[in-house]
Amino acid sequence: MSEAFNLWLAEPGASRYWLTGYLAFEQSQQHAATHETLQAALADADVLFSDQTFEQVMNMSPRLMRAETACQLPAEILTQGIGLESQTDYPAMLAHLQSLLMAALDGEEVLFRFYDPQVILPMLVTMSPGEVDLLLGNLNGITGWHEQQLVSYTRSHTTDFALRTETWWKIQPHHLKPVYKPEVHARSLERYWWEKIPATMNIPDDPYAMILQALERAQQLNYSDTQAELLALSTLAQATQTPADSLAEVFHFTAEERNTLYRINKENQA
Repeated sequence: MSEAFNLWLAEPGASRYWLTGYLAFEQSQQHAATHETLQAALADADVLFSDQTFEQVMNMSPRLMRAETACQLPAEILTQGIGLESQTDYPAMLAHLQSLLMAALDGEEVLFRFYDPQVILPMLVTMSPGEVDLLLGNLNGITGWHEQQLVSYTRSHTTDFALRTETWWKIQPHHLKPVYKPEVHARSLERYWWEKIPATMNIPDDPYAMILQALERAQQLNYSDTQAELLALSTLAQATQTPADSLAEVFHFTAEERNTLYRINKENQA
């Protein structure tokens, strides 16, 4: 059934493209090892990484190519990327895609792997029509293989498009729900807390396991990300007999965060 993606890309008269990460692009090159024409076409694929931000990782850049080139690849490779449709001129489309590479998340700039179907397609499910329009920009639509079926999102054209060059896309908490992995979150918290409270982190035998267990419990309680982190911190505080007040001071919590921590700490003791 994944061949449906090939058929979508190959539709006559449509302005369609394939965007993929570097791993699938490497597989494409391996597949083309005995096809000189395809090798040459792949060599012309555009690199999205372009400025000093990505100077050290240019070889890991996502690649953009026209549908007629991508259609020569097998379905198992194509489904590792996403299909794009756009009636705008190619340089403008490329510029818009490059503007999405860095996004804002919790006040920081992060690499936004929107070119990975396992990232963008679950996120699109959470977005309102207005958010989809904003993300697509000068694209007509995006298509990909997700949960054993072909899914597409199209722009309504009710909003004006203006190319932006600064970091402008904001990843909202609800966008991350489908791609949330407590193991990754736990590792991130563990690294951060070792920097901020090393003496406290040195007390438990396995602080990572403790944090992970708390985050998994927070999922069951349908906590927000902030509440989940505070539950993990409360669990650490109780296990190490560390006053919640002292941790709130170290992390410079706001009054609201302090109150939430105290409430969760009290509930966690029950």
